[in-house]
Amino acid sequence: MPTRRTTVPTLTQLRRKIAVVDEEIVRALLQRSLLGKPPDAHDIRPVEDSHPAQTSAELAALARHDYARLALPALCEEVEENPEASEEADKRVIHAVTERLSLMTLVAAAKARSRSVAIHNLRATGNAAALEKAITDAVVESHVVTRAAARAALLRQPGTPMDLPVRVAAVFREWIIPMARRLQVQTLLATPLRRKRSRRPKIGAS
Repeated sequence: MPTRRTTVPTLTQLRRKIAVVDEEIVRALLQRSLLGKPPDAHDIRPVEDSHPAQTSAELAALARHDYARLALPALCEEVEENPEASEEADKRVIHAVTERLSLMTLVAAAKARSRSVAIHNLRATGNAAALEKAITDAVVESHVVTRAAARAALLRQPGTPMDLPVRVAAVFREWIIPMARRLQVQTLLATPLRRKRSRRPKIGAS
């Protein structure tokens, strides 16, 4: 039997999937915003390592990284009154963000397969800062933030704070997008470089 070729998603297809996941993140953030932030929250910080997160557990640990320090202060105001409800809401946020990070590893893989000379050379030198700058698309990131704010405005329940869309946008801008970008860089640097095929001279060519 002939071997079936695995279909590799394109960047456009991946971005559509990310948009669907982002809506779930927005819904989870809106729910969490109503429960306030704990006064003594502590992040579950993963060990700093150049090895990129790959497994579900590793991605979840990465999602929890800086969650209480960056996401909750931007999202919530009051001290929480129901820790159990807050814990469940936190789990929903982390689960959705973990799913997004999983898609971002595929985005990085797609970029690794691209024919971008600049990205190839930066991966070869291992310059993480320059590579992060090279893969940053300010227009795309701005669109993601704007889209998240628009969905939050649409999904916000009556009687909840009017500035919730602004808060949700801040969570994407200050926590989710930078974290996803760093994961892309780690994945790109850990992915083996593809050797460039040398062109054989045509017979009879001068």
